[in-house]
Amino acid sequence: MDYSFRAIYVDLSKKTYSKRAIEGSLIKAFVGGRGLASWLFYELRGYAVDPLSPDNPLIIASGPLGGTRVPMATRAYAVFRSPQTGIFGGSNVGGTLGARMRYAGVDVLVVVGKAERPTTLVVRGDEVRFEDASPLWGRDAIETEMELKKDYGRDAAVLAIGPAGENLVKFAAINHEYWRQLGRTGGGAVMGSKKLKAIVFQPIKNEAPLAHPDKLDKWIREFMPKFLKDPTVRAVNENGTLRIIDVGNQMGFFPAYNWTRLSLDGWEAISWSKKIKPEYFLRPEACLYCPAACHRPVKSKRFNITVDLEYETTALMAGATGLKDVDWLIKLNDLADRLGMDSISLGGTLAFAIEASKRGKLPIRLDWGDGGGLGEAGGGYSLQEGRRRFIG
Repeated sequence: MDYSFRAIYVDLSKKTYSKRAIEGSLIKAFVGGRGLASWLFYELRGYAVDPLSPDNPLIIASGPLGGTRVPMATRAYAVFRSPQTGIFGGSNVGGTLGARMRYAGVDVLVVVGKAERPTTLVVRGDEVRFEDASPLWGRDAIETEMELKKDYGRDAAVLAIGPAGENLVKFAAINHEYWRQLGRTGGGAVMGSKKLKAIVFQPIKNEAPLAHPDKLDKWIREFMPKFLKDPTVRAVNENGTLRIIDVGNQMGFFPAYNWTRLSLDGWEAISWSKKIKPEYFLRPEACLYCPAACHRPVKSKRFNITVDLEYETTALMAGATGLKDVDWLIKLNDLADRLGMDSISLGGTLAFAIEASKRGKLPIRLDWGDGGGLGEAGGGYSLQEGRRRFIG
């Protein structure tokens, strides 16, 4: 397997880029996208810079199994100094990124500097193009990805930010494949501070280089039946992460009412088995090459909105806020995705705001379970018109 780690360093301020072959000793010492990205962050002294300064390195790395068809190996990892915590920040994502980075000819992308105007980076083989993203600035993350895939192909892997990242919201996410995110610790704000609207990895091939492809094929054929028979894999394959809604409420670890309770009153209204699955669930979906297929797209007929709903989003956006209306949960999830916000941090923030409001500490009226009120507090974003309108 060719894991020589082709790294590309981009300086947005100078509009330059360079290539680096990372030595084998580092690859062995810090194997995996997360390990190597963390080392490069340390090497660049990312811990010593302001999170929103041009010097904060944004490092995105795939791993040695990216694009090899090994199950659950198409993930990628991003490292940066977090605007949310002020210390080392990182997040990982599935979808297609880990594979298609390598198909585009790069294992690690390091971005520093700040562009003069909104920019999209297009990475293809040994070339990096700096494209004007001014027409996309202000548009939501999902619209941005749709537009870029029209230009660069359906097989391109796109990372994009929404208005939250542009406006430096400290828990802004980096979106990928519409409903997936490098969600935690504020990578979207780092991109926004660099005027970096999106990154496109455009494949030049459709496979990762392998030393022994026949042996890998044989291993996958032998491994796959065992993988699919595993009880944990079977559980996520049959019910995704949303099954934990039922388990958590019955066992008493489901966050409710800003973590003051560990079970939501009337939780059956958002139960996976009793409510969401029979009335909202569309079909299983999976990250590239992963047969577990744990993703659960759901559709609200009331709002005509489809999202890929996860347990974590449900726990914080519904449980912690006391929300028991699935349609409003889907709409708030869509709002977070389009604005480009980490739904976990957003849910926690909204839950805190409700409690502060009820204690008279916040000059707006919010109540547990009020989906409409939460939508306004969360930004008042007009999804139909595709524009921003922040409230207050």
